[in-house]
Amino acid sequence: MKGEIDLTGSFAEELIPEEVISDIAPVSALEWSTASRILVLPDDVRGLRILDVGAGGSDVTATLLEMGADAYAIDPIYRSKALLKGEVRKENRLAGQEFDHNSDWRRYHRESTDALDRCVTSMKSYPDRYRTATADSLPFPDNYFNIVFSVRCVSLYLDMNSNTLSSAVNESLRVTKEGGFIQLFPWDCNSHRLPSDNDRMALILQIVDANRLRNQLRLINDLNSRGDVEFSIIEASPGSEFLKSLLIHKKPT
Repeated sequence: MKGEIDLTGSFAEELIPEEVISDIAPVSALEWSTASRILVLPDDVRGLRILDVGAGGSDVTATLLEMGADAYAIDPIYRSKALLKGEVRKENRLAGQEFDHNSDWRRYHRESTDALDRCVTSMKSYPDRYRTATADSLPFPDNYFNIVFSVRCVSLYLDMNSNTLSSAVNESLRVTKEGGFIQLFPWDCNSHRLPSDNDRMALILQIVDANRLRNQLRLINDLNSRGDVEFSIIEASPGSEFLKSLLIHKKPT
């Protein structure tokens, strides 16, 4: 029947290496003022071990270090500062084309550029805090962090495949202390576009969204079957109906 999409098959079922997804995912530079409205963090982060998974050019880790947190960031692109800067600038240019260089884009470009500059400066000052790694192979011991979060990485990109999503979440849980938690943003979101016969991009987005949402549901089912975690889905900020986070708390034994 026209309009029906079969989402079964090898793409959905087999593990896609994270490096493959990383190569096609955009690299952004999330600015602290935006991140602080999304992340579930205490007012006083001094002494807390916090990990940003898939941080890109964000200045969140730099800010957390300034606030006294024992903060780290990982991203495979940290293998090259030049590559990091080039990819963020490319994403900014593409965003400019999409939004016709309007006032929203100018603000986004300014904030992203400032965040990237702060990130690179922090990488030079604290090179051990920025690790070249993937979400499914974190270079940290078990039960190490109080808080692990991922913004537009584990969810939005790695959730394109069920096994890749599961692997990343299990690895984050491994390095999270008992009593700590993981935050994944965004969660349970989609493009909210209804395709027409002439709107091929909207149709493609719906296919990707349907696959991602199914993989998220699979993860929720897996979490429900575990006895060592509790989870909740929260709004990123009051009234943000389509911007939610998944919180996974690791129970004390």
